[in-house]
Amino acid sequence: MKRNRTIALLMALVLAVSFCFTGCSIMAEKTDSDVKVIRVAVSASADDISTRGYKKLAEILDKESNGRLKIQVFSDAVLGDDRSTVEAVQENTLDAADSSTPNFAPFMQEFMAFDLPYITDPKNQQQLYNALDYGALGDYYRKLCSERGFHLIGFFEYGYRNFALRKKRVRSVDDMKGLKLRTTNSAVEISVARALGAQAMPLGWSETYTALSQGTVDGEGNTWTLLDSAHHGEVLKYGINTRHNYSGKVFLMSKKTWNSLSDSDQKLLTKCFFEAVDWQRKQADKMEEDAEKKMKKGGTNIYHPTAAQLKEFKDKTRPVWDQYVGKRVPEEAVKLIQETQSSDYKMVKPDYTAGTQYK
Repeated sequence: MKRNRTIALLMALVLAVSFCFTGCSIMAEKTDSDVKVIRVAVSASADDISTRGYKKLAEILDKESNGRLKIQVFSDAVLGDDRSTVEAVQENTLDAADSSTPNFAPFMQEFMAFDLPYITDPKNQQQLYNALDYGALGDYYRKLCSERGFHLIGFFEYGYRNFALRKKRVRSVDDMKGLKLRTTNSAVEISVARALGAQAMPLGWSETYTALSQGTVDGEGNTWTLLDSAHHGEVLKYGINTRHNYSGKVFLMSKKTWNSLSDSDQKLLTKCFFEAVDWQRKQADKMEEDAEKKMKKGGTNIYHPTAAQLKEFKDKTRPVWDQYVGKRVPEEAVKLIQETQSSDYKMVKPDYTAGTQYK
């Protein structure tokens, strides 16, 4: 494992040097055969469910365009963490990047709505997907992104976060007190940790494994899939299945790259994305189950709280809503998400050109 990580770091260094010597720009190119290559930066490992989604997109797009349009995926944060690659997309020096919704929140605080504890429930997941893909919720975020220098293609699956710790068994809210928890830079996620009595330690994803290994942080909140694919189970020995918030993976393209595509190619790319995301989400639940089993087998003790214990987590973190809703988190964003959690939600007919009107 250490040898693999060393190789990955060396690859990152080589690519970073290359990135700077080419004018700090990794943008789509046309080859002599008029093949257009769109480069996508992904922070997760090559085996993670989000990375697999991009690889599936590359496969579908290559086939549907007869090899004329290609996606090249740079995983394992070799081009930088979420923050630096998103900045590059906004500055039009990188074609596209992937970011978790919490890591995108510092750029657009409207995305912090997803970080509100227990704003969504897995039982309503298909309704949430429908609204993100084709409904008013997706339109809301695509329009905002367009106004701020991004083109939002859509949302790949990330999943529900759980708490995982190095040395301490956690079975109740009281057990969280005093722990140093790695968080993203989302202000809401930081406040959630503090509401539970923990100390929030915002860190980039690429720094987290080292921080855990050295004891700089005691634990983190993340999906079992990502923790397993990133080998964090090597240092995380306890977990609790809190599913305290849902995160998506936003697929962002630079305005320059998006607008360089013809209208027909924009529609083709969007259609292929929806095919890929449908495939990816179907894999996600099984991968999450398998990852939890694998981590348990590797020595991580994962506890599933009772309904009463889970209610304690919900009650303890609910005041975070009062801190942010109507202040830093717009009420409109919260309302649109909450509508997907109601039995009154009306499923929207799929539109495979959704979002292509934003230039």
